[in-house]
Amino acid sequence: MEPHTHPDYEQTFSKIATVLERVTEVLEAQARRGLETDERIDKLAAHVETIDIKLNEATDKLNGVIDLMDRQQRERGNN
Repeated sequence: MEPHTHPDYEQTFSKIATVLERVTEVLEAQARRGLETDERIDKLAAHVETIDIKLNEATDKLNGVIDLMDRQQRERGNN
């Protein structure tokens, strides 16, 4: 019967510590990228809101011009 040997626990723990450190680094990097992505999404949402406001303003102006032209044509009798 062979004598019972124990694995090198110190080396195993060192490897586990290294893996845990790397996992922590990766998770922190992902969290930073997530925050950066959230910031970009917030900026894009603000731009979209600005564009939406400008589009609504332009639509209102165009509708005003269309109403004015319709009124002028009716007044002149050009239906």
